[in-house]
Amino acid sequence: MAYGPVNGFQMNQYVLACTETRQAVLIDCGASTQKELDGFLQWMTDRDYTLTAVWQTHAHLDHVAGLGLLAGSTSTAMDVPIYLHEKERTIYNSFDDRCREFGFHVEGGAAAAAALPKDTELTYLNDDSQQLSLGNLTFDIVHTPGHSPGHLGFLCDGMFFGGDFIMKGSIGRTDFPTSNDADMQKSLQRFVQTIPEDTLIFPGHGPPTSLKEEKEINPFLR
Repeated sequence: MAYGPVNGFQMNQYVLACTETRQAVLIDCGASTQKELDGFLQWMTDRDYTLTAVWQTHAHLDHVAGLGLLAGSTSTAMDVPIYLHEKERTIYNSFDDRCREFGFHVEGGAAAAAALPKDTELTYLNDDSQQLSLGNLTFDIVHTPGHSPGHLGFLCDGMFFGGDFIMKGSIGRTDFPTSNDADMQKSLQRFVQTIPEDTLIFPGHGPPTSLKEEKEINPFLR
């Protein structure tokens, strides 16, 4: 696994790999410069991993900003499926508007933003979606609406890649027009009640944490 913050929002972008099949996935492709993206692509190349998919926890601009850059990086990347919950489609299609609203820029300017894959080119998950595979690894899809309507997390072998759901000492914002605080509370309650305490949480922002630690320090989980 490799991860690190990208773009002006310091969003954590992840690469996960199956060592047996040499397949890899990107979780939340938010790199806003080619240099940021190339660091992840080179990490895979150096280890003889092949990128086979992109899994998006949600479609906020800081989490999808690199999809256009990725599509233009290699011919192989253009054929890589991008998975996103269908309820995120409207947010995905508002990328240009949100960039202007937040003064957010992707390297290449308007051309890069225009190169974001069309929504019809994405592979959509829904509320009934249960699992995704990475080589010989199986990830449970954990539905965590609240921060956004189709927010997802991916759980495997005690590791949860949760986007903007639970972060160290905090949770994702619910004051956006497409957020829903009631949904977030239900998602948090369900997560705390069903996920083992020793689960490691790899969030969309900030350092990794654990569910056990968050139960102790996070005021939103008390």
